[in-house]
Amino acid sequence: MSQVSVIKSQTLLDYPRRPDVLEQLRHARPDVSVHDCLQATVREAASLLRANPTARP
Repeated sequence: MSQVSVIKSQTLLDYPRRPDVLEQLRHARPDVSVHDCLQATVREAASLLRANPTARP
């Protein structure tokens, strides 16, 4: 199995330290969401960019 296919098949759910990451983030940045995959993270970031455009001088 190639490294690329392994990376594609892994999600944050497969990450053994996921509970630690969630707990630390809950204390440090309770306003930040942890997504289960890169696709969900990118989707959220794109929606925030569309919702809050920044005017350029």
